[in-house]
Amino acid sequence: MEDTITSVELDEYAGQAWRDLLDARAAETEAKARVAKAHQTVLDFLLRAGEDVGTIDGRPAVRLVEFDRETVDTTRLRQERPYLAREYTRATTVRQLRAVTS
Repeated sequence: MEDTITSVELDEYAGQAWRDLLDARAAETEAKARVAKAHQTVLDFLLRAGEDVGTIDGRPAVRLVEFDRETVDTTRLRQERPYLAREYTRATTVRQLRAVTS
């Protein structure tokens, strides 16, 4: 059985909200790229300098903090213990707004 897709014309408010959302997503993508570049630049500088603290005008501005983190290797879990991975896998249905391109 094939799903039928229906449509409705967005009113002025919803249409503008959708355009605003697309603009905000574009700005967010650009901002994330700027953040990543700035983060990497500062990190590289501190690592090259061999220091944990960076200063601006003689005052501490940024500190490199090291910590341990534990994660589950899901790829290995699925390969070596697929039955256990399936037992703890949860499926959900989500709905997302996506731009329609013609």
